[in-house]
Amino acid sequence: MQIDNTTTVTSPMKSPLSPSTADTPTSSTLPRSTTNTAGTTTTTTATTTTTSTTTTTANKLPKPGGASSVEIEAYLHILILSLLQSIKEIHQLRESTMNFLEYIGQYNLRTLDFFQGKGWSYLVWAYQHSSTNTGSTASTTSSSPSSSTSNNLLSLQPVLMSAYRTACLHHDEYGQSVLINLLLYIYINQKDFETAASLVNRVVFPEAISSSQYVRYLYYTGRIHAVQLRYSDAYNALMQALRKSPPVALGFRTLVQKFAIIVQMLMGEIPERSIFSEKEMKVSLAPYLAITRAVRSGDVRTFTKVLSESTSVFSNDGTLSLIRRLESNVIRTGLRKIVSSYSRISFSSIATKLGLSSPDDAEFLAAKAIRDGVLDGILNHEGSYLESIAATNVYNSKEPQEAFHRRINFCIDVHDEAVRAMRYPPNVTRADLESAEARRERERDEAELINDLAEGKDDFDDYDE
Repeated sequence: MQIDNTTTVTSPMKSPLSPSTADTPTSSTLPRSTTNTAGTTTTTTATTTTTSTTTTTANKLPKPGGASSVEIEAYLHILILSLLQSIKEIHQLRESTMNFLEYIGQYNLRTLDFFQGKGWSYLVWAYQHSSTNTGSTASTTSSSPSSSTSNNLLSLQPVLMSAYRTACLHHDEYGQSVLINLLLYIYINQKDFETAASLVNRVVFPEAISSSQYVRYLYYTGRIHAVQLRYSDAYNALMQALRKSPPVALGFRTLVQKFAIIVQMLMGEIPERSIFSEKEMKVSLAPYLAITRAVRSGDVRTFTKVLSESTSVFSNDGTLSLIRRLESNVIRTGLRKIVSSYSRISFSSIATKLGLSSPDDAEFLAAKAIRDGVLDGILNHEGSYLESIAATNVYNSKEPQEAFHRRINFCIDVHDEAVRAMRYPPNVTRADLESAEARRERERDEAELINDLAEGKDDFDDYDE
């Protein structure tokens, strides 16, 4: 005897990633041997799931429907997208992410903001890697993978801008932070720093929503300021990102530290030796340590040699353009050492020591260094030499005052950030304020107390008499 307990459950809403009914497993039947009273063995077929078990299980499980089912479904979609990313199914990830974003965009729920932000991140990742995946299979494409990647991200830019406007209208602050970072990532990847700077100046980043997104925003703004020659602002943003980033994010911290080292040297300072001796970053920062030593010694030849040997490393890190700016700092450092060693030296000797092409270049660099206040000296164009001026006491200048000013500003910024990062209970200041009804009741009690005191005073006067 066979019992058919196959039932069909209809989902209340259709998901873009839900399996078809053909893939839905049904209850399996297993052959079972039984022995009757006569001793003969007969084979019967019974289902593994009985009607009573199905009814009991259905009563215990929650029924799908409402907002909670949408959130659970969104969470399952994110798990599927993460799996597709890990196995490098780029095309399927791209299509699934677009369907997921279209599906979840029908709901205006703040509990879905995080899932929607993750969906946009997966979409940008899929667009970025789709060109590489396509280029490996197709042989007829003539454009390079980098240009194809740039075109794919450029086509995604209007979609992200429209999503950002929608997030602003829905007061989706987490979505705003994610979309701002994604737009900055696209602009920086395309070397469009002017558009990125314009975006930073026009938007207000929600700092208190997500610390991870805010750290990434600081890193992007630091890179933008560094390209715009705003080295102080860039260094402050990079150091904030380095302090706020978690220790487990080793790759991100190493990348931020590389930019901070270069920006610090562009400011005319030399990074501390302890930065390069950290165990986790020692190998990755080895080329930057060689560059730092060349800048510190003022050796142009060593700087050129290290730059040529590690060009590929600097290009992959995105610091090559900033490192090339350090050549002038190397020349200034070498010129400062030469002036401190010689009271008078010819331009031809300066060109030989610094590896310059001609004495005229040495004269031009010396004039610019004197104008910028890097060194104190007198140029003699007719005699073709540079005469140095004896160094004065540094404490008679404004340099100590400026150093203390920078340190005080740094401490004030740290204090302000700590105050902004503190969280207070909502309406904590209004808890002590009395309402209008309580105020009227208090005034009524005070008036009655005054009347009682006045009547009591008359009674005391009668007793005195």
